[in-house]
Amino acid sequence: MAPAAWVKKLVTLCDQAPATPFDAVQLVLEKELGKSIDEIFDTFDEKPLGSASIAQVHRTRVKGKKMNVVVKVQHPGIESNILNSLSRAYGQMILKSGFFHADPHPGNILICKGQEVALLDYGQVKELPDKLRLGYANLVIAMADNNASRVSQSFWISSLVKQLEACLIVITCFTYLA
Repeated sequence: MAPAAWVKKLVTLCDQAPATPFDAVQLVLEKELGKSIDEIFDTFDEKPLGSASIAQVHRTRVKGKKMNVVVKVQHPGIESNILNSLSRAYGQMILKSGFFHADPHPGNILICKGQEVALLDYGQVKELPDKLRLGYANLVIAMADNNASRVSQSFWISSLVKQLEACLIVITCFTYLA
C-alpha cells in the first residue's frame, strides 16, 4: 500500500480539480485559434465535462459538422507554474537536501493539484557534498544578480565542478547499463 501522503496527492489528479472560469477559457481558445469561439463552433458548453490538474474538457460542435466533439483546454499559466515548481523542487533538492535527481524525464514527473510537482523514481540520485552545494549556491546567486565577476569567482570551485561531472558520468553510465 502507498503512503498516505502519496495517496492524498494522487487522488487530486482526478477529473474533479477546480475548473477555470469560462471567460479565461474563451481567451485561451481565441488566442490559440486566432478566431472567436462563435466563428469556429456552433455550440460550446461553458460548463466543462471534467477538469483535471492541467486542463479541462468542454463539449462542442464544430461549425458545419453534425457530431459533438470535445475540446481540451489547458489551464492558463499552468506551463509556467509547472516549470517554476520544478525549478523550486530542484533548488530545494540540491541546495537544501543535498542531492539531485538525475532522471527527470516526463514519466518521472507527477503534476499534482495546484502548482505542486512531485518527482518519482529515485533510482538515479546522487548526494552532493556540502562544499559543492555551497559553491553551486554562490554560482546561482551570482547568476541571478547578473554579477559576472562573482560568476567567474564561483569557478574557483573547479575541483567541485569536476566532482559534479564525475557524478553525472557515473549516473549516465548506470543509465546505459540498466
